[in-house]
Amino acid sequence: MNITKMKTDVSLSASLAIDALGPDLRGAMSVARDAGFVGIAAANHHPELASLDFGPTARRHFRHLLQRQHLRLTCVRAVSTRGGLFDSKTLDQVMTSAVGAIRLAYDLRAAAVSLYAGAPARSSESTVPLSEAVVAAAQSLAGEADRAGLKLCLSSSSIDFLLELFGRLGAGHVRANLDTARLALDGPDLLQAADRLGPWVGMWTLADGIRTKTSFRPTELGHGDLPVAEILVRTDGLNWSGDLLVDVRDLPNPQQGARTAALVLRSARLQRASDHHGPA
Repeated sequence: MNITKMKTDVSLSASLAIDALGPDLRGAMSVARDAGFVGIAAANHHPELASLDFGPTARRHFRHLLQRQHLRLTCVRAVSTRGGLFDSKTLDQVMTSAVGAIRLAYDLRAAAVSLYAGAPARSSESTVPLSEAVVAAAQSLAGEADRAGLKLCLSSSSIDFLLELFGRLGAGHVRANLDTARLALDGPDLLQAADRLGPWVGMWTLADGIRTKTSFRPTELGHGDLPVAEILVRTDGLNWSGDLLVDVRDLPNPQQGARTAALVLRSARLQRASDHHGPA
C-alpha cells in the first residue's frame, strides 16, 4: 500500500505531541488537525502555556481554540529531569512541575498528565530495593491526580521499577506511559514489556528510531525498528481505554514527521482491517 497517496481526512484515534513544532500553538494545532489526529499533547513549559499571563481568560480561549480545530487536549506533559523522582537534588523541581501540570490539565480539561519518573541506578543484583522517597513522591502525585480526576502516566526506562511501584501504589489513576524513546528495548522485548504491565498501561508514546547496542538514531514513524502494527493490536483492543501519542521530537522536520506518522498509523489500521475481514 502506498501511504504517500492516502487521504488524510479521516481522524485517527491518536494524538500528536506538539512541543517540537515550535512556540505557535495555533500553527501546531493546524498541523495536528490537517494530519487527522484527534488531539494534542503539550508540555507544561510550552511558551504559550507557561507564560505569566496565561490566566483564566487565556485558558478559556485555548479551550475554544481546540474546539474550533476539532481537537482535544489529550495530555499535559510535565517537564522532568534526567533523574526524575530519584534525584534528591532536583526532586522538588520535578514535584513542582508535576503538580503544576496536573492543575493545568484540570483547568484545560485534559484527560491525563505524563511524567518521566526516572529509574533506579543499575545494580549487579537482579532487583533493586524501591526507595521509600520515590514511593512517597509518586504517591503524593497520584493523590493529586486522583483528586483532579486525571490519569497520571509515568514513564521509565525500567519496567521492573514500574511494576514494583504500581504494586505499592495500588488502585487509582496512576498508569504506565510506554514511551518508546525511553525504553532501550527491541521490538519483541518492547511487546513483552507491555504484556508484563498488562492493565497498568495507560498510554503509549511512539517515537521511532534505529537502535544498535550503543546508539539510538531517531527516524520518522514506520522507518525504524518500532513494531507499529503489533502495538496497534494492543492499543486498538476493545478492553484498552488508554491514549496513543506520537512524538516527533529529535526529527529534522517535525511537521513532516507528524504527517508521515499519521499516514503510517492509518495504513497499518487499514491493513489490519483488511486482514481481519479478508477478501471481498
